[in-house]
Amino acid sequence: MDGVDKVMCYRESLNEIFNRKLHIPEYQRCFCWRKRDILDLLETLSSRCQEKETHLGTIILKRNGEKLEEEIVDGQQRLLTLTILAHCLKKAEKVGTWKLPLLEASLIGTSSEAESARKHLLWAKTTISEWLLRSNAEFPENMLKQVQFCVVILPADASEDLAYTFFNAVNSAGKKLSDYDLLKAHHLRFVSDEAVSRSMAARWDNNDAESYGEILHKVLYRLRTWSRYAEPAVDAQVGHQLFAHYSARALDIKGIFFPPLALRFNSTLHGGAPFFHYAEQYRMSWQDFKKTEAYLVLVQRLSGHSGDVLRDCICALLFLFYSKFGKSYLQDALFCIAEAVSLLRNEHQVRATAIKARILSECVFALDTALDPGQFFDWCLSIERRYNQKEEGRTRENYWAALKNLYADLEEHLVSVRRQCQLRIMPNQNENESAK
Repeated sequence: MDGVDKVMCYRESLNEIFNRKLHIPEYQRCFCWRKRDILDLLETLSSRCQEKETHLGTIILKRNGEKLEEEIVDGQQRLLTLTILAHCLKKAEKVGTWKLPLLEASLIGTSSEAESARKHLLWAKTTISEWLLRSNAEFPENMLKQVQFCVVILPADASEDLAYTFFNAVNSAGKKLSDYDLLKAHHLRFVSDEAVSRSMAARWDNNDAESYGEILHKVLYRLRTWSRYAEPAVDAQVGHQLFAHYSARALDIKGIFFPPLALRFNSTLHGGAPFFHYAEQYRMSWQDFKKTEAYLVLVQRLSGHSGDVLRDCICALLFLFYSKFGKSYLQDALFCIAEAVSLLRNEHQVRATAIKARILSECVFALDTALDPGQFFDWCLSIERRYNQKEEGRTRENYWAALKNLYADLEEHLVSVRRQCQLRIMPNQNENESAK
């Protein structure tokens, strides 16, 4: 089964979790939530019952390959409390038919522990029933779909302490965890020195998620998948593809020393310090890149066309050029990349799925293997890869006008491709000159 040996992350509703084959393992503590814990959860749900989604933190499950079950590593107390609440609502005929698999779960532990768990469950049922009568709270029939969790699934061979990777990221008060929260917790597990771990966590937290979202999501994630001729998800964050992509792929081999090497954009990622170094290195480079004239012209001229899809694809490739060759010839690179990527404007209606186009993988390969900027420019400007407006239409005309304005802004700064730029800006005049 795909993914059985990897840590997987999803955002799931309570209903989707209840459709899993859940098992409470023997090493779990018995149900022991006190009245205050139960009331806190009930009041949280009640205060948010009108919201579209209510996030209740993280549930950690672990695969059991032999029985095709998933053991509850963390979240048992919340899941059992919600099961009892749903049972009470169902019994009071306030909701429709709900599947509540944990009602059939066996009580674990010794006979005394099982008896203690039974008592706590009965107290929880009494607490919830009394609260429902007293508060007269109304829960929507779609409550099981409204309540959302981040679900982390550990592989069957994972050690139990892997769960602690995610404990610091859990917020049962309802904070929606991002892929970046999970990535931080995942990679801190590989940092053995506590002082270094605190320093890396602090640096990560001091930079807002948006800055990591731009470089890790819209730039590096796409460049890395394009370089492997893989198809990136239209939105990498749906289903936590982003977390799965940046989770550790290789571990240090004990007893063998590897000298530190410069990280490349598509490097295989090691857990811990190398990942944090990779993210910080490219985040800082991205901040410098956004100050360049080429980036500012690109954003000014091509924003608002085709949902910014072509602009973002050009931007990611231009950043790769900047990372490899620096600022020299950056305006020339923008002209050449815009020529190659704009081919997508004529092939089909440009939507988010355009980021899966093969031309983008070919651009990354040509740029990554070029020994100097000139080699890459020659590849981009070959006749078969030059953009021409083939069909009339308001959308295409507007894009072509925006592209010509971009070329005009670049013309005086170009070094290697000025003649080609002039042909693109004033094609009729240059054709007359050629005829003479």
